[in-house]
Amino acid sequence: SGINADKAFKDLQQENRQLDNQIHQLNNEKEKLEDKVSNLQEEKQQLDKKFKEVSKQVDNLTTQLRDRDYENKCLHDDKERLKEDLGRMERKANDLMDREKQLKDNLDEKENEVRSLQKDVWDMKNKVSDMEQKEQQYLR
Repeated sequence: SGINADKAFKDLQQENRQLDNQIHQLNNEKEKLEDKVSNLQEEKQQLDKKFKEVSKQVDNLTTQLRDRDYENKCLHDDKERLKEDLGRMERKANDLMDREKQLKDNLDEKENEVRSLQKDVWDMKNKVSDMEQKEQQYLR
């Protein structure tokens, strides 16, 4: 019976070492995921900043378009030049609105990635917690 107890104890030690290794690996994975989340949050902040800049540019261009429209009505001699300017600005505004949509889509995608990574971190934490509970059970 002493031999069986020794073997059981050694088996438990081996299992405990394996669990410690798994916990260590999961903690490493958790750190990597937390780094990814942090990086994505930084990217999101940068995209938010770019989005605000683009929105401001769109507002400025819209104001410029109104100003050009007014000048067109006031300055009959400059009519053709102002039409060309207006066309260029409308294309710019459309390009900026397209870019704004892209940034919004990218932001949504990044937010989904962040949520997914946060879920992964949560799952990892749960796994670690489960393993710690199992470890405690084995130690009893």
